[in-house]
Amino acid sequence: MKPTPGALGIGQDIELHGIRFQVNAFDGGAVVLSAAGSAPAMIKIGALYADPSLKILDQPKVRRRCTGSSPLFDSLPPAVQDRARWLEGHITEALDGVALTEDAERPPRSEYSITVHSLRQREKSKCAELKLLSEEIGLSTFQRLRNAYEREGIIGLTDQRMVRGTPLRGQTDPRVVEALQTVLERNVHESSGTLDRLIHQVRHQLEEEHGVGACPFRPGPPFIAW
Repeated sequence: MKPTPGALGIGQDIELHGIRFQVNAFDGGAVVLSAAGSAPAMIKIGALYADPSLKILDQPKVRRRCTGSSPLFDSLPPAVQDRARWLEGHITEALDGVALTEDAERPPRSEYSITVHSLRQREKSKCAELKLLSEEIGLSTFQRLRNAYEREGIIGLTDQRMVRGTPLRGQTDPRVVEALQTVLERNVHESSGTLDRLIHQVRHQLEEEHGVGACPFRPGPPFIAW
């Protein structure tokens, strides 16, 4: 595909000097690219478009993140879920230019243009907008929520005391849930292997964090369903 200004979007795959990259983020006049096995790199958008080796690979537009169903999140009270989803919409608009709840093809509002304004500028605009909606959130608080969302997803936008106090499916010890989450996050780039191996890893994680026998762990249907 012939590169044209404005053709890039978050999640877009490109080729540069024969290497395949994915567009991870925009920050004003710069774009953040990542490639398998390499640290993310930032390059000026103008320099990127001027590079004769640039190829924008033909593919459907996708959003950077998609939050599917989560048994832990679904176990929280509806009001807590609604508040987290509301925050997610505002945070993703500041991050990506268009809220997750909106059509990915919709152009961003001017104050959230990812190619014109830096992330900090977009965050300031969002805080000003929320203040007008009588939902005042300070910049540092908004940034803390944004960091939590990027690190943990939708669950990062909830009251963590409530999360810790909500047993999954009403049965599973929250310490088991946390250990399972840790193991799955550790294995995010590779298969966790067989169920027996996953159970062994979770049991080992529990023993490291709480001591041998401190947290009884008897894998059953709730664990398997998770």
